[in-house]
Amino acid sequence: QEAAVEEVLLDYGLNNGDSLNYPSRIASIVVRIILRLRQFMLPWLTCFSVLSVLIADGVSTQAIVFNVVSVVLILDADNMLANLFIRAGSYQHIGVVLENARQENVEAPWLWTRVLGILAAMS
Repeated sequence: QEAAVEEVLLDYGLNNGDSLNYPSRIASIVVRIILRLRQFMLPWLTCFSVLSVLIADGVSTQAIVFNVVSVVLILDADNMLANLFIRAGSYQHIGVVLENARQENVEAPWLWTRVLGILAAMS
């Protein structure tokens, strides 16, 4: 869901913001590709990682809890790394874009992200 929301906000920011120079356009394309990979591949990779950990360590309560916590920690690492790579001044600009998007009722797809997650969990 985070990747879908971030992609909608990227579209909103690019369509309603200032015109970008060529390197910034290339960077926005790269960010869009990464967001699509996160949206479509991350649920499947998460299911495969949990499955492989369960097969490798066996089915015990302690192993399941520790391995699920480790997978969640790895999945949250990208949110933690954002604080290292995004400058403090950029957060103000992001806040302005978010507020403008809220005022214009920009919405992210809700059903599609749930379908992807359910399909990955059921397979």
